[in-house]
Amino acid sequence: MTAATRDVQAEARVWVADLLAAGRELSGREVGERFERSDRWGRDVLAAVRAEHAAAEMDRLPVVEPEALTAAVEVESAAAPEADGNQQVSAEGTHEVSTPDDEPEKGHPRQSGPAGHPGARLVAWLGFGFGTVISVAANVLHAWIPPEGAAEAWRPGLAPQLGAAVWPVALLLSVEVLSRVAWPAGWQWAAAKFGGVVAVAAGAAVISYGHIRDVLVHWGYGTAGAHVGPLVVDGLMIVCGFALLALSREIKPVVEAS
Repeated sequence: MTAATRDVQAEARVWVADLLAAGRELSGREVGERFERSDRWGRDVLAAVRAEHAAAEMDRLPVVEPEALTAAVEVESAAAPEADGNQQVSAEGTHEVSTPDDEPEKGHPRQSGPAGHPGARLVAWLGFGFGTVISVAANVLHAWIPPEGAAEAWRPGLAPQLGAAVWPVALLLSVEVLSRVAWPAGWQWAAAKFGGVVAVAAGAAVISYGHIRDVLVHWGYGTAGAHVGPLVVDGLMIVCGFALLALSREIKPVVEAS
């Protein structure tokens, strides 16, 4: 190897080392083209610089004596019981003790009951809302059924159409109030809330059942279909309504006595 070749190679190593230290990625082709050499020559220079860098990094690593490592392990083992805040050592042995993190703060609610599926309330509301929309639509459509002997140009008034939506909307609001209000304890409150919602639900079911049945008959449904169809809507609203009530009682505040 001539002196000129050694100088070029040394210059290439310095150049490559500086770029690698700066975080630059290089290839053998780039190095070869930079110094007018072949790709293989550039790869050899890259390999040599990387090997020197790896050796230098190894030299910087501290040498840990076996005796020092053993002493460190013994010290850590001796300090372990003191660092564990959930254990207490006594003459009888080791037993668990509670920490402040394990106990709920006074005055803060704790969760009781199952958490339920994250989308359960959404699905229940979709079902109840869908049933309400169907019930409202059927009640309004019932107002458009012409009475016997009506003229050909007969049209229902605005009041009957608006009044037809009262019953399902009243049931919707009753379930919403029952599920969201934190009712006080006592039989009077229980009688008021459950008696009221039962009255609203029963009245809305009877009226809506008749309206949906009449609409289905008007559309040409048979006797069985006309009588079963309203039960589908009412059953959906009952299931979803009770689901909303159950979900509203899954998380109950439990306040610790001071």
